[in-house]
Amino acid sequence: SLSAVTLIPVSNNQPFIGMFTAKARVIRQPRFHLAAHASLGIVADDGDNANALTLGGVATYCTSPDCASNLSGFVGGGFAYEDQSAVPLMLSGSLVQKLGKRIKLVLEVDTGAVLGEIDAVADGFLFWYGLRFTSANLGVDLGLVKPIYDGSGDDELLPLGYPVVSFTYRGLPSD
Repeated sequence: SLSAVTLIPVSNNQPFIGMFTAKARVIRQPRFHLAAHASLGIVADDGDNANALTLGGVATYCTSPDCASNLSGFVGGGFAYEDQSAVPLMLSGSLVQKLGKRIKLVLEVDTGAVLGEIDAVADGFLFWYGLRFTSANLGVDLGLVKPIYDGSGDDELLPLGYPVVSFTYRGLPSD
């Protein structure tokens, strides 16, 4: 599958934040799937750009026979364009629950750590939630992403989170 994700701008000062991902299934069992995953994250703000490459794997356990509802976990390492003495580690877990023929509830939690010369663990996480609208080859997620950390409850601008949209293309129709 190929995906593109971006935060929807809510102010003139907000930088462009986007992510492009590719996922290829490596193992497919009736209830368990394993996939290789690569992503490129981009932050662009008035000529200042930051990019991050992540490589990892996704394990999925299907909670329904057709895998329309599932639990997934991701582990990935981040890589820089120059020599790095520490590796950022990204961790996430998600729940997808089928609500109807073409609509699903999506919940996801993302966090991270840094391993190597610098050892640190994130003091919070990102909570994503929303709806996924699907067809045989296409998916569109509409939702919100909320940073959760000490003091995040004081966010008066967007107390429910930042609006996000994702488009996914799957190379083969679902079985």
